[in-house]
Amino acid sequence: MSRRGRPNGVRGPTSALTSYLKEQGITAGPISVYSRRIGGNQEEAGGVSTDDQAAEENSADAEQNMGAGPSGPQEPTGSSKRKRQDSDGEDSDNLDDDEDEEPVATSSKRRRVSLAKEKAIAKAKAARKGRANEDEEGEDRFNALSNKPGGKASARPPIGSLEKCGQCGKKFPMTRYTQPATPGPGYLCHKCTKALGNDPFKKPVTQKRQREKRNVQYFEEKERVESLARLCIKVVTKHIDDVDALGDIGATNLDWISKIIARNRSLNARNALLFYDVENTTLTMYDCTALVPDALCTLASLNPRLESVRLDYCGRMNDTVFTHWCSALQHLKKLDLLGPFNVRSQGWVTLIHGIAQPLESFCITQSPRFDMGCLQALATRCQNSLVKLRLREFSKLTDEWLSVLASFRNLQSLDISYPATSVSEGALIRLLETIGGHLLHLDISGNEELGDPIIEDGLRPHLRSLVTLKASHLPLLTDDGVAGLFSRDGETPTVLPSLELIDLSRAPESSTGALTAILSHSGPTLRELNINGWKGASNEALTEIGTSAPLLKRLDIGWCRSADNFTVKSILDGCRNIQEILCAGCNRVSIDCPRKRGVSIRGIEAI
Repeated sequence: MSRRGRPNGVRGPTSALTSYLKEQGITAGPISVYSRRIGGNQEEAGGVSTDDQAAEENSADAEQNMGAGPSGPQEPTGSSKRKRQDSDGEDSDNLDDDEDEEPVATSSKRRRVSLAKEKAIAKAKAARKGRANEDEEGEDRFNALSNKPGGKASARPPIGSLEKCGQCGKKFPMTRYTQPATPGPGYLCHKCTKALGNDPFKKPVTQKRQREKRNVQYFEEKERVESLARLCIKVVTKHIDDVDALGDIGATNLDWISKIIARNRSLNARNALLFYDVENTTLTMYDCTALVPDALCTLASLNPRLESVRLDYCGRMNDTVFTHWCSALQHLKKLDLLGPFNVRSQGWVTLIHGIAQPLESFCITQSPRFDMGCLQALATRCQNSLVKLRLREFSKLTDEWLSVLASFRNLQSLDISYPATSVSEGALIRLLETIGGHLLHLDISGNEELGDPIIEDGLRPHLRSLVTLKASHLPLLTDDGVAGLFSRDGETPTVLPSLELIDLSRAPESSTGALTAILSHSGPTLRELNINGWKGASNEALTEIGTSAPLLKRLDIGWCRSADNFTVKSILDGCRNIQEILCAGCNRVSIDCPRKRGVSIRGIEAI
């Protein structure tokens, strides 16, 4: 081994490896020189990695050893021996050399070494650049959106550029209508797009943010400050189960609370006690769905002085309830029930004969078990006392019932609407001949077999005191027939008085002539008019409503196609008491129609 020398000229022993390399003509001086040169070039070129530097050094050594061999002449590899100086300034790699020995290098070897070095540097740069390009290309190929299944490229190729079809492989020019291949990558040519069933000339749909559509009304009614009574009622109805007593709040507020509770269907056997009072003579409950028979019996026990009872949706009522009412309600005169499905025929007979006095009003809706025997019992007990009779939506009502109804001589209100089977014209005409002179309210809606003969022979000659007429859903009525009911001309002028409520809706044949006759006959006294479905009514006749019916409060002109904004304006200007206008199906009535404070306009399609 060798050690660092001091400036006294003393040299240590040399190792076997150093001796062998010296015999082969290989010294550390040239290698160090090439390493420093390569390092300098790398720094100038931006730096080379350690692996590249090692490859360059090995290639340089290979070039040096090409001319050196055990049998060949040994020649020095450098023009002058450059010694690497230590801190002492001496060459530690050539301690065994003679001080006066100077190696000689030929110019050809120097050029070969330089060329080898340059080739190694270029090769290392090319390899490094190739790896970088391959990584970038692979990453782009992986991350490209157009190459993902169902994906779309973030940037479409420019229009006019040649692209390869993602399905058939043929080149085609890009257009604004070119569609991407599904799945990707690439785009589809015109032929492949058409083969898939797509329109090749359809512009690709771009998703746009949908803006919320709002219709802004130019008229806004200011909210008035609610009264203290209204605020209290809202609180009471919200916490109805926690209220112990309502106190003396008046019949109007009590009815108001009952309606709000029915709307929420929160009436039960417990809070129903809030509406009971021993002094009550009238009781109205709008939703009795949750009241069981025992609760209905309690109703009669806690309100013994009731004269009028109205119960809606009383489907749980049965014969037991009626048996208890016969003994508890001794003052009952008016009965109004909606939906007593469970009451049998015997229960009805028990109630009719068991009450203390004959009924004055018997209004029943939807009772499938009420039969001919029940009606005969009613005619026997209440023949002279009954004033108001409603048998609405009865499934067993037939022409035979009309002959029994003729025995009620004092009947003023009759409702036989919407039976399961329509009554005939002849049976109804005979009934009106008997009781028509005293009728004030008549409802024959839903009897689809009735036509113009019922007007000519029944309504027109016999209804001398009529105030309210409801005859909706009669498709056989014609425009001339309805006009003849209200006409004052002809050989037999009508004796029908001016009406306050007319409902002739859903008569598709009625049109301008009928409307003009109604306004001419009953216009000054009309309070409610329903001509829903009169598609043939002209705009002039509809506009005349405003000038001919000044007392009108409620109007339904739904599906009158000729109605427009000017029609609504004439009604608002002429009808000073108007409160509600229904115009569903009137396409010409737009959101820009005029408004009036306190008037509800419903059915505008634009809203």
